[in-house]
Amino acid sequence: FLRILPDSLKPKFFWNWTIPDIFTAIQDQSEVTQEEMRKVFNMGIGIAFTLPAENESQLITVIQNEDVLKDVIKIGNLTHG
Repeated sequence: FLRILPDSLKPKFFWNWTIPDIFTAIQDQSEVTQEEMRKVFNMGIGIAFTLPAENESQLITVIQNEDVLKDVIKIGNLTHG
């Protein structure tokens, strides 16, 4: 996610989604820290949208109405800093 953000924005992830077992297995079989896992892998997030907070409910409505994605989960916020 950091690759798409300008330096002036920082993500604050909630880590509130189910991490697929494959990522747990990779970490268990290696000496990779959780922090590094989160930097390197998407940890199960298939698609992420970055948008202004005031457009959040509209995007969720469109996605659900169009049956585009199975689940919609807010995974974090962006802050200036």
